[in-house]
Amino acid sequence: MKQLTIVVLFLLMQSAVCAQKMLLLERRNSPKTTRYYLGSTLNYQYKSDRMWYPGQLADIQVDQQMLLMDQLLVPIDSIGALRMPKSPLARIAGGALFTFGASLTFASTIALLYGEKGYNYPLIYGGALASSGIGMVLMRPKSVKLGGKRRLRAIEVSFGQ
Repeated sequence: MKQLTIVVLFLLMQSAVCAQKMLLLERRNSPKTTRYYLGSTLNYQYKSDRMWYPGQLADIQVDQQMLLMDQLLVPIDSIGALRMPKSPLARIAGGALFTFGASLTFASTIALLYGEKGYNYPLIYGGALASSGIGMVLMRPKSVKLGGKRRLRAIEVSFGQ
């Protein structure tokens, strides 16, 4: 009786399954894709514009290849680039390097103001500046240009029907 109940439950649930829409960022000759679902936030740039626009993905019209982003219809073909966050390891390392450079600069300045002798301050400041610069580069999001190797594609995956 218990098994029959489970089978009937699964049959009833199959009719309740609906389609799922997603936006895929594909790279040529690579099976890996980046998926964006409804509710995801995208930072995008138009092909004809240098300005970056943030927007939340409200709906995807698969048949017309259009995105509804914050009450604005955006054709997928008009998007020229996306900004994506770097890996968590790169962001953590970048934050650590930036903090190290800032604290080394602060400590060296305090030591210089109190008259500590015997340190090579230009070398210390140069190292701190390099550390902070590398940290800022590691924390900055990467820009992915579309066309050529990468493309955006809207798909709808339906189960059952």
